[in-house]
Amino acid sequence: MQRQACNEWGVNTSNPEAHVCFLYETEDQLRAVLATFIREGLGKNEKVLCIADGTSSEIPLEGLWSESPDLGASLKTGQLTILKSEDAYLRSGVFDPDDMIALLKGFTEGALAHGLERTYRRKNGTTFPVLFEDRLLTDAEGRIKGIRTTIQDITDQKQQEKERERLIQQLQKALSEVRKLSGMLPICAACKKIRDDKGYWQQVESYITQHSEAQFSHGICPECARKLYPEYYDAMFPGGGETGNGEK
Repeated sequence: MQRQACNEWGVNTSNPEAHVCFLYETEDQLRAVLATFIREGLGKNEKVLCIADGTSSEIPLEGLWSESPDLGASLKTGQLTILKSEDAYLRSGVFDPDDMIALLKGFTEGALAHGLERTYRRKNGTTFPVLFEDRLLTDAEGRIKGIRTTIQDITDQKQQEKERERLIQQLQKALSEVRKLSGMLPICAACKKIRDDKGYWQQVESYITQHSEAQFSHGICPECARKLYPEYYDAMFPGGGETGNGEK
């Protein structure tokens, strides 16, 4: 059986009310059918629930990994949910139809509350994203009487999300380029040179420049100016040249 078997057999997988029973002999056949339904649901931004028996919960994934690289993201966001039988219709130990109906109802309500994104086209040919949000309408006894649907233009929201993603990428790039010094640095007690990991002694500014994003500009402090250039000291520091710690 080919992967497009569902369509070859005339099954309209896009119909939300479609209820189809397939008989299969091999796991490849099972994967082909499941892959078609799951792939189409994810492609339409719908929430997909797949309930597998206890021995084949990984089968849908194996059939989709190579074809849907975003499958992992769909699992993380909850767009795709895969349950084993013991977590679904056998979660109470035995099959309980009321419990199963409650499970499916809860999943449906959650999917409706989450909303469904679609792309609409304006008369001028441009497109824009919209969000469908549905709410179940029930009577006093909890029976479903209808669905209330709202449609919202989410163009601004999508632009903000793109801008946020851009800023996050810029921040991550900046963080990856930042270099910082840490640990013990062997420094000469006399000349203050630093020994690098290859055994060479370097000036402090050279070493720090190579191992960080810091840059140096050079000047001269009052104490060194007095020692090295006494004849120019008074002109360089007419106020007496107080140092940072208040010494002259």
